[in-house]
Amino acid sequence: MNNILNYFSKTHTPYLHAYTKKGTELLIEELNLNKNDTILEFGFGSGATLVKIKSIYPSITIYGLDISEMMLKKATSRLKFCGLYKNIELNQISMPFKFPYSNNFFDKIYIESVLGIVDEQYLNTILIELFRVLKPQGKLVFNETVWLPEITLTEMEKINIACKNAFGIKQAQICYPYSLDWEKALKNIGFTNVKVSPFILNNANSSTNRYEFLSKIYTYLGKINKINPKLIREMREYKKNMKSIYENKKYMEGYLFSSSK
Repeated sequence: MNNILNYFSKTHTPYLHAYTKKGTELLIEELNLNKNDTILEFGFGSGATLVKIKSIYPSITIYGLDISEMMLKKATSRLKFCGLYKNIELNQISMPFKFPYSNNFFDKIYIESVLGIVDEQYLNTILIELFRVLKPQGKLVFNETVWLPEITLTEMEKINIACKNAFGIKQAQICYPYSLDWEKALKNIGFTNVKVSPFILNNANSSTNRYEFLSKIYTYLGKINKINPKLIREMREYKKNMKSIYENKKYMEGYLFSSSK
């Protein structure tokens, strides 16, 4: 498998992080959105979160950046399928990640499990750009997978190299391995009111509006591609490699990070 993200794109996988829809709902709750906000999603994937937010806040203005041309096409397709493309502008971004927006442009910015897999050499550039385009008193919220405190640097490097070779992406950053390292990094950039909390998910069933229902249909249409023999082989290989790499040991856990400018 060259890159697991290509598989997720082909199969319209909606939430590309470990805590799926419930994790996204916690992130949205933490964002505390207002109906007239202008917001940015950095790394929008197949567009499921865009649909969820736009369906709840129809007058909100959303911008999105993603490095993947394939994800840009899938997210655009999902939004059009759901009839939600008003006041949404999506663009592909390339390295070295200079954002095409003026200073102090966004009220809120959110990210889902992207910062942990970008190339380390660009990570601080991205954090600085996020700070630059966020309005004063604006809010940055992201979820991310970080290493458990007992995991050593050697183990981190071993896991990341194995995953990079098997799936095309690493699992988590080594430059900021633990949750406290991310907290310090945000403060060093200039972010304030930094809050770090592990994911605590409730078992309550969330409601689904008609736009999210259409988004689910779009996801199911992508799942049909899973019967493709090539994709079946890729997923079997992925599961086999995951089992071999992790050996039933827990190395990471999910955190929600919130900060202001």
